Amino acid sequence: MGTGANRLMFDSDIVFYAGLLGRPRTRVLGAWTLYAPESGCMQITVGDAAPVSVPAWVVPPYVPHSLRTADQRIQCVLVEPDFIDVTQLPDVLGLWEPAFDGHAWGARLAALSGDAPSLEAALFGMALPRRRVDPRIAGVIERIRHDPSSLLTADECAAACAISASRFIHLFKGECQTPFRSFRTWKRARSLLNAVDSQATLTQIALDLGYSDSAYFSNSIRYFTGLRPRDILAGSRALVVDRR
Repeated sequence: MGTGANRLMFDSDIVFYAGLLGRPRTRVLGAWTLYAPESGCMQITVGDAAPVSVPAWVVPPYVPHSLRTADQRIQCVLVEPDFIDVTQLPDVLGLWEPAFDGHAWGARLAALSGDAPSLEAALFGMALPRRRVDPRIAGVIERIRHDPSSLLTADECAAACAISASRFIHLFKGECQTPFRSFRTWKRARSLLNAVDSQATLTQIALDLGYSDSAYFSNSIRYFTGLRPRDILAGSRALVVDRR
């Protein structure tokens, strides 16, 4: 994959994207996000901190940030926090070193093969440590992962776990480090990945993804990505999409 190629590869836990950045406002992605420009440095602002110019950066889940690159292109990898145990990551991954060699990382991504056994193996060359959660919460996570468009409520999940709703909400946040509602909302927004090459209207996509209307859909997507859905779809026209 050379500079200028537009590519999206994803499965239920990991996303790799190389392509247009556009001009997003502040974004709040619900995943660990590794950024590296295709060349040079990027300017990133995380939370209330001052902007910094770096060759690469890692942003934790649900942390507001914005970024710019000279050519308005970016490479990024998203890893779902319910998939990975970040406390067990080996130093070799460099995930905790914001100044790690992003260009070497970019070169590794450039060699990504469509025949790789998994995104995990292709991107990291190893199995990432899995996050272990209470089996009851693991069941809820799997249900949402399998069908992020469902209108699954905390009461329904609590009943499935045989605990009270208040206990479920407390347990879920303790196990996942994020509120149930935020988790569910992020997973639904993330499912837009499945529609980036769709020919359907925005209204139809919104309904298919479980949104009550196109306004709610647009506001949710813009909150997480910093971009309007119509701009995401327009920027995806030349995108090579590989679903795993």
